[in-house]
Amino acid sequence: MDQDNILTPPAPQDNTSTSLPPPVDTNTSPSAPDSGTSLEDSQHFPSNSADKEKSVKILPPEPERAASPNASTAAIQSFPLRFYAAAAPSTIEEFWTHYKTNREACDATDREFSSFSSYGSKATTQESGDNKLIVVYFRFKPDMEKAIAAPITSLHDLQFHEHDPSAKKADEQLRTL
Repeated sequence: MDQDNILTPPAPQDNTSTSLPPPVDTNTSPSAPDSGTSLEDSQHFPSNSADKEKSVKILPPEPERAASPNASTAAIQSFPLRFYAAAAPSTIEEFWTHYKTNREACDATDREFSSFSSYGSKATTQESGDNKLIVVYFRFKPDMEKAIAAPITSLHDLQFHEHDPSAKKADEQLRTL
């Protein structure tokens, strides 16, 4: 047997260092690089200077998330509900002699409905002429129902009724076909 060809395992080496690590300077910011690093070693420096940050980094895929058991109701609940009411001032004789502009009529309507906590705070007018409407909304249906229960004497007996803006849009779309 040839003893020169026999492999012997290397002797175990002592990897423990007898020297202490350099002291930490507490006066430097925690993001300052170690004294043994350079700008090229920074995470912000491209690893391949020829690459010029053109390579696409491949990220691990995000795990799929299970749908919430109440996903359909969550979307509905997050959208604020509005209960609309509208009045046609042209049904009141000489209504527009009391209010010279749309803004004056809307301001008076705002003052009237401001006592309701769920009032939308801004009346608007839609359309023109005999088709003109004053439209308001409430966030709570009971407030809207109280507002449309009877004519409003301070608005010269103007009567508000429940109003569905989406029905009006559907009607307009049918007319355009």
